[in-house]
Amino acid sequence: MKAIILAAGKGTRLQPLTWFVNKCMIPINGKPVLQHLVEHLNSFGIYEIIVNLHHRPMDIVKHFGSKLLYFYEPELLGEEGTLNALSPWLNDYTVVMNGDTFFDINLNKFKE
Repeated sequence: MKAIILAAGKGTRLQPLTWFVNKCMIPINGKPVLQHLVEHLNSFGIYEIIVNLHHRPMDIVKHFGSKLLYFYEPELLGEEGTLNALSPWLNDYTVVMNGDTFFDINLNKFKE
């Protein structure tokens, strides 16, 4: 199973906070939101994770390094455009999620 985390947005509704940090890197309970999501995916054995980037991309790259794959968008493609561009990387079991949304879903249910 693979995962795509959509994290390229500018986070305009959270400005001025997002002037200084990518929205998905805002800390919640001591860790960036994105780290919570990655750890949740890892707990289900999902380690092939690609994150789309645009606004403040180095916030994410510096924190995660080679633990994630990155798809930089010089111009925002939107969700559909990103998924179309990444279609060669997708497989039958690819989770697509937003980088700023918490969830508690048993991802093994998707394999059934």
